[in-house]
Amino acid sequence: MGNESLWRFVVISKYRMSSNYLPKLQMSIASLHREQLWSKESEHSNSIP
Repeated sequence: MGNESLWRFVVISKYRMSSNYLPKLQMSIASLHREQLWSKESEHSNSIP
């Protein structure tokens, strides 16, 4: 991948992360109760049920 292609990839990725994925993640997290957010399936995991 050339420098220009890599630069374009980074620019597009930053845009997608901040404009597309971040708002969706924030909405998903906002819909959870604190207990749901921090609940654990087991001692060795930390995930949203």
